[in-house]
Amino acid sequence: MTKRCIKALTIWALATTVLAHGEETEVAPATPELPPVGAFTDADAISTIQISPDGDYLAFIMRGEGEDERSTFRVLTRPDHEIKVNRNFEDDRGISDLIWVADHRLVVVFRSQSFGGLMTVSAKSGNASKLSCGEGADFCGLLDALPQDPKHVLLMGFGSRFGDVRKVRTDGAGRTRVIAEGAAPRGGFIPTNNGDIAFSIGENANNQTEVYYREGRDRWQLATSHGYGKPGWIPLRHTGRERKFYTSDSREAATAGLGVYDGQKDEHEQIVIRHPVVDVGPLLLDAENRAWGVSFDHHYSEVVYLLPSHPLAKKHAMLHEAFPDHSIAFTSSTRDYGLSVAEVSGDRKPGDFVLVDVAAKRIEPIASRRPALPSEQLGAMQPVELKVRDGTTLYGYVTSLPSAPKPGPMVVLPHGGPHGIRDTWRFNWEAQLLASRGYHVLQVNFRGSGGYGNEYLSAGFGEWGGRMQDDVTDATRWAIANGVADPERICILGGSYGAYSALMGAAREPDLYRCAVGIAGIYDLEAMDKYGDVRASRAGLRFMAQVLGEPAERRARSPVHQAERIRAAVMLVHGVQDRRAPLEHAQRMRDALREAGNEVEWHAVQNQGHGISGRDERRSIYGQILAFLANHLGASA
Repeated sequence: MTKRCIKALTIWALATTVLAHGEETEVAPATPELPPVGAFTDADAISTIQISPDGDYLAFIMRGEGEDERSTFRVLTRPDHEIKVNRNFEDDRGISDLIWVADHRLVVVFRSQSFGGLMTVSAKSGNASKLSCGEGADFCGLLDALPQDPKHVLLMGFGSRFGDVRKVRTDGAGRTRVIAEGAAPRGGFIPTNNGDIAFSIGENANNQTEVYYREGRDRWQLATSHGYGKPGWIPLRHTGRERKFYTSDSREAATAGLGVYDGQKDEHEQIVIRHPVVDVGPLLLDAENRAWGVSFDHHYSEVVYLLPSHPLAKKHAMLHEAFPDHSIAFTSSTRDYGLSVAEVSGDRKPGDFVLVDVAAKRIEPIASRRPALPSEQLGAMQPVELKVRDGTTLYGYVTSLPSAPKPGPMVVLPHGGPHGIRDTWRFNWEAQLLASRGYHVLQVNFRGSGGYGNEYLSAGFGEWGGRMQDDVTDATRWAIANGVADPERICILGGSYGAYSALMGAAREPDLYRCAVGIAGIYDLEAMDKYGDVRASRAGLRFMAQVLGEPAERRARSPVHQAERIRAAVMLVHGVQDRRAPLEHAQRMRDALREAGNEVEWHAVQNQGHGISGRDERRSIYGQILAFLANHLGASA
């Protein structure tokens, strides 16, 4: 590689380890200093790398150098690494994905919609054109790259509740052609491998999932429907065999398994595979959209090969043998599967991208997501199982540095959502930031979390501040009983629902937590019918009625009305422009605490929505959170 390439890209220098023939060798010795806050809170230096179908190019999404971290994308030739494309789009907030749609052309997917969401870019010239979902589309996304038709892609757009699918040219020229209109609102579509649209999936006003099916261009027919948290099935992907589709099927068992639906016969075949504890995860697809594997996330990530003889299944098995304690994911492959870009990641490895060359029997390092975070300075994320007061088994994780004392200071980190969301074994920058400062970090998938079946999910409905909060409390007491946490040095911290849980936990268990931190939280359940964007639709109102429970109980389960019980020190962080949980929630919580004699630490952050975005803002807020924790818990770090 030339010095010009290294200076211009610093891509290859970003790798912190050399991964060759399955061995991991340190490039530089570990520094004894703590990694700075920005090493955790900043966006990834590299977020994806994709190889072109002919293997002549590598495309990268890289973090920008500005304060807003506007991402850029770059295309290099291989093997000589000549820069062909190096650009961003000044009017957009960032790039979320790249997809090769032909040997010399890729589609750029944006986080915002200022370009309609999609651009097509020539790897040879760098010329870009907008891909359109039609006038009036509020959202435009790539549905299918149509690998068998390099001149076209399928776009999914929403200018109304129902949306449509359009077939467009990959060079952005010509007219778009609508090939399907949705039958179900607020949903998506499932194509066949030849580009026909077979399913329309959405949610009706009663918050029920509706699945419509059709043959060719026939009229949509309702295939199935089921309520939120109820048994049912949804299509995942075409199997490639006639009109048969893989499904996520929870009709006859506690967890959702991988099933097969025959559209012509309107019949379900025998379940392909089902895990006894967790729901089926994403299908793993090849360059032609064939599913060669399926993933499950129990304690660790696990892959089951649907096609063991597939080249990617063989590569995955080889990499898994070389890195048994890591997750392996392919971002892209050449058309003949001779070359693949894989990401090797884990709890202490944010992600290393490597080029796997089967013919040469070589694993070539490319770049790392976070080169400033050596694995030896991160904490192991240990899976845990625990039984709570009613005998139910819960699942979670404890992240700690080896040097953290036991028992020692601990931060409980309930996840947001909360329904349908769960914590998984992976690199978690927030947990690792806390662990790096000497804290044990406890994450628990309380009831209401997703991924463990409908019964586990629906057990949280109507239990905000009730059973869901008891699960967090019992997990905290488990950590004390098992010598992890010092009972006098525990804080609870969360965002969105996690912030609600943090303040409600401090109210329900005034002697358990020394401090509590809420970020973008909902603190007054009675106000959710008046404030926030969830109430803007009938489906949103029905969803709240289902998960929040009876209106008469909401006052007692709102921390804003339990402020006098909170003895813990409190820090509140909230975006002034938050539409999901408007600022009124935090202001009411602050005022109630102050009236009760609790002088809350208050941070109303300008130009922020539901969460904290922007490099400097995240560094600043989490620096202040660490100072707050150190003041009240005094971690050894």
